[in-house]
Amino acid sequence: MTFLIEIAIWIIAFFILKKYWHLQRVQRHFIDFVIGINLVACIMYIYAIYLGDLSMPDGMSKIFLHGIVGLIVYTLTKDNTYKKQEDD
Repeated sequence: MTFLIEIAIWIIAFFILKKYWHLQRVQRHFIDFVIGINLVACIMYIYAIYLGDLSMPDGMSKIFLHGIVGLIVYTLTKDNTYKKQEDD
C-alpha cells in the first residue's frame, strides 16, 4: 500500500512540474529543494555516525555521494537558472 501511495505522489509531482516547469521561479525553487534535501541527508548521516548507528566508512561514502550530487546539481544549473535570476 505504501508503494502505491509513493507512486501516486511521484505521478502527481511529475504532472505539476510538467505544467509549471517553464517558469524560472519554479525551476529555482526545485533546484534549491534538491540541493537542500542532499544537504539534510549529509547532516543526517553525520548524526548517524556520531550516534554509532552507522559505521564511519559507510557513512562517509553516503555523505560523499550526497555532497557530490548537490554540488553537481548546483554547478550544472547555476549558469543557466541563477544567471537568469539577475535578469528578472
